[in-house]
Amino acid sequence: MDDPAGLQIETPAPGILSARAPLAWSDSLAFRLADGGAWNGYDATLARASTERVFVARPRTRSTFSLLNGAYNLDETGLRIERGDSSRTLAVETASGTHGERGALGVGGKHLWGASGRWRRGAHALDMAFTQRGAADRLRGGEEETAAGESGHLGYRVVAGSLRAGMMLARGHEVHRSFLPDRDTQLWSRRDAQTNRVAADAELRRDGQVLAARVDWSGGRVRRDFGPAFDRRASATWAALRWSRPTGEGTLDIGLGAGHHDALGGVDLAPSAGYRFAARSIGGRFTITRLLTPVWSDLVPGDSPYLQRTWVTGSEVFAGNAGSREARAGFWMGRSADRAIVTRAPIEEEWLRDGFRRDPVPYDFGLLFASASWSRSHAGLRAEGFALARDRSASQPWIDPGSGGRAAAEWRFRAFQGDLGVILRAEAEAIGPRETEAPGNHRLPGEVSFGASAVLTLGDAIVTLRGRNLENNIREETWIDHATGLPARGVGRELRLALVWPLFN
Repeated sequence: MDDPAGLQIETPAPGILSARAPLAWSDSLAFRLADGGAWNGYDATLARASTERVFVARPRTRSTFSLLNGAYNLDETGLRIERGDSSRTLAVETASGTHGERGALGVGGKHLWGASGRWRRGAHALDMAFTQRGAADRLRGGEEETAAGESGHLGYRVVAGSLRAGMMLARGHEVHRSFLPDRDTQLWSRRDAQTNRVAADAELRRDGQVLAARVDWSGGRVRRDFGPAFDRRASATWAALRWSRPTGEGTLDIGLGAGHHDALGGVDLAPSAGYRFAARSIGGRFTITRLLTPVWSDLVPGDSPYLQRTWVTGSEVFAGNAGSREARAGFWMGRSADRAIVTRAPIEEEWLRDGFRRDPVPYDFGLLFASASWSRSHAGLRAEGFALARDRSASQPWIDPGSGGRAAAEWRFRAFQGDLGVILRAEAEAIGPRETEAPGNHRLPGEVSFGASAVLTLGDAIVTLRGRNLENNIREETWIDHATGLPARGVGRELRLALVWPLFN
């Protein structure tokens, strides 16, 4: 997940996964699938989410307070305060949270704090950010981990007529400590990771066409003291060109990237091509791209660095009117060579210490998905579903379901002379059969679960009360609880209460 308007995470994967900024701090959330393989280079992913914030036109102070409480002693709070306009902005933010024992999960906590700012005058713009975050988690089986890290970046951009250019400097550092009682030796371990990054890009716009270039250099080091011990350094350079132009009712986008990773040697190429179109109430996109991911740290003992290579192509189309009726469908397929596999454990230190395993055979996959929604002034319906086909591999059981979907119906009205907005929603979700990582590929049956929520809006404050798993079924998870040696057990019915309160003065 990217946060271009706020605090970036510039540390080697996986970062500190649980210590994320609350989504309530952002104005919107966008998802992109199989996009930017050539442009993003070694950072390209099959799916990417990014948060976005709207900068106000005149100076003002605004803040967002968020609160989340729920079953199993869930308690999270966050506060972001921002002062400025579209030219100058300074923001500070802090968040923390704890939870109690929940099924096979033990207690845990997380926190983050940081500051960011942006300044623009004429053709020049500066942006900067610094964040510190940490997390601690424990499982019922006795596994523990703590993680803490800092990251920051400084960026500069200039606009001169049809030319736009910029550069960015970033650095990140993090430390993971873990205790895994199921290990025969080296129960305790410490992992240090750091990275430095420099990137520059330029873009020329003329007659609707865009020609862009980018150069990115990064250097990282990952070191572990025990279980197993290693110390690896690597640097990577990536250069990319991208050209787009209006074609028919849409835009044609072609890119080519090339890079060198010193842990792998040689030169790697990643082409991409795509076409987006929109005509009245119908739109869509077609894409083919290559995604490259170097796997050079946290390897299975005895393995050497390698490159995961994925070709993916697909299309999606949508039709309808925003806010009333919409329908979307898509199909994506691809093949991965030297696929990197990790144990699906709930704390990252467990699968990092096990290491990435290389799938010796190519991995083919296909994803079909569809969604539809209908809305009127007082009612709304939504449904979505997917089907996933993929090769069976001896290196990993089918822990991901091959199908799933969800549906929701809601009723909206206003009370107290329109001051109180009310949304009542009923939900259902289902996933198909899957397998656990227990020996023998223990099979889990398909599941159907029901939920309900009430959303109350008073002024700018939004209060949400949500119930999950109303049928109160306790189901098995795909990961193994080492306290029992069996698939971990989930929890029954859950209630959660959330408050989001934007303040504009």
